[in-house]
Amino acid sequence: MIKIAVTKISSLIGKHPYKRVSDTIKEILTRAEFWKNNKKYSPTQNVVEAQLKQTSFYNWFTKANVVTGRMRRIGRSIVNKVCKEHGVKYNKPYNYWAKKRGVTKEPWCIANVKRMCNATVTDQQKKISLNCNDYKIVGAIDGICQGKVVEIKCRSCVLKETPCWELIQIKVYCYILQMPGVLYEFQGNDVRKTEVSLEDATTSFENDIQPELTKVINELLLSKTSTERN
Repeated sequence: MIKIAVTKISSLIGKHPYKRVSDTIKEILTRAEFWKNNKKYSPTQNVVEAQLKQTSFYNWFTKANVVTGRMRRIGRSIVNKVCKEHGVKYNKPYNYWAKKRGVTKEPWCIANVKRMCNATVTDQQKKISLNCNDYKIVGAIDGICQGKVVEIKCRSCVLKETPCWELIQIKVYCYILQMPGVLYEFQGNDVRKTEVSLEDATTSFENDIQPELTKVINELLLSKTSTERN
């Protein structure tokens, strides 16, 4: 059974403007093979990420309250340099800095959610899953507060609108756990809060997200079976 991370669903169904469906499929299949061999990532990816973490830029970027355009350009050039050293030409981890910054800033964001809601955030990083015939959706939530799924994003820049792929992410979480949710977007000291009802999440998942995802997975399995036969 193929495991699909909740964070990969939007790109798989063509709803992520910065990630191609073909690249996401390749990544899922590649990681599936490594999991069979009890490995989490490819050796090269491990080496690249380990080297990126050792740079002085890592601490500067991940602990910054505000990320500037200059910082993004520097981060991109560092990734290019490290990837060149290890012969990585495709799927360069340009989002590595932003992801690690999110991890570093998350405790601060959680503390702010607790303060705003005057309530405890429980079930932090709780793993959840949903079996869907030939595939399994897996993920980990940021937490639950006041009976709602909490998803936190720590922005490195101001966005006029909440990205559709992030709304898809929290809607899937809501559907799996059968509860409403709240998406908190932190940018510096500012925060934007988006409520998602269980009804909205259920309608989106059953009418749009799951049918499109199932279609992609079925085509993938059909192609994989045909390749194996040849």
